[in-house]
Amino acid sequence: MQTAMLGHHPVDLVKIRHFVAVAQLASFARAAERLHISQPALSRSIQSLERTYSVRLLDRDRSGVALTSAGRLLLPKALDLLANAESLGLEIEAIARGVVGTLSFGIGGGASGTLVPEVLADLLPTFPQLQVSVTVGSYETLASRLAAAADEFFLSRAANWSPQDASEVEVIGRGSPMLFVRPGHPLLAEESVPLRALADYRLLATTEWNAMVDALPHRRERDLMRARVVLDELSVMVAVTHRSDLVMVSSSVPDTGGLVPLRVRGNFLASPLLKREAGIFTLPNRSLSPAATAAVELLRSRAGLFMQPVSDRIEAPR
Repeated sequence: MQTAMLGHHPVDLVKIRHFVAVAQLASFARAAERLHISQPALSRSIQSLERTYSVRLLDRDRSGVALTSAGRLLLPKALDLLANAESLGLEIEAIARGVVGTLSFGIGGGASGTLVPEVLADLLPTFPQLQVSVTVGSYETLASRLAAAADEFFLSRAANWSPQDASEVEVIGRGSPMLFVRPGHPLLAEESVPLRALADYRLLATTEWNAMVDALPHRRERDLMRARVVLDELSVMVAVTHRSDLVMVSSSVPDTGGLVPLRVRGNFLASPLLKREAGIFTLPNRSLSPAATAAVELLRSRAGLFMQPVSDRIEAPR
């Protein structure tokens, strides 16, 4: 039964629709035919509506059906109510499909320049009326927004997660860091350079990179690989690297616009401590909107652009 609240009485939208049909057609028989119900059932519906509000809406005699003064006052309001109810129903359906509404999610700076353009390019045509808000920031910022329900999910380094967090994380990709320099950089004079050669140049990386470097066991390695310039926006990192002798560290393979990968001798960069695991962080038992679900699926599918795709779920303790 369709109802809406009005005053102290729930309004039965079905009975209101019955009243409107009879009022417009001035006939119980024609209204019953339009509504695909029997005439006695229609008559009982109108009588029930009148009893509920102790008002007579229709006069009935052998010449037909006529609106009472109360019926004439009610008819335009009833038409508005039905139109609004239909509009609301369409709006609910649109929300359920994710056609309208708002999508807010977060992403770490290291992957933002690679993934956000890819995801939005596919997402926006599918949801043309969707309002989208993307926050690029540190794990702490994104985790705080998720806990406050400001974002539906965020993508960041999975190793940031701890059992004390309220979230759960699905690892969607793993990758080793790479170094990039501008064309003509002095370090490109050799096909590959020793790790110690980096001591003469400042490294540029995200906040998360330094957190990984701090976990290295040897001080010499920490000193060589620690970023002296920290940025959490990949597109800005690329632009700065183009205009300087900085060495950019990235676990993703960005649209470098001509930056050149720098080869380092040995397999130091392949160390498990420096591998980046990208994870989708969500709140347990919190349903994602259709648009957020689509965005997460796109992130999973695009993980292969910059790392080896995987799918492992780490859940917060219950």
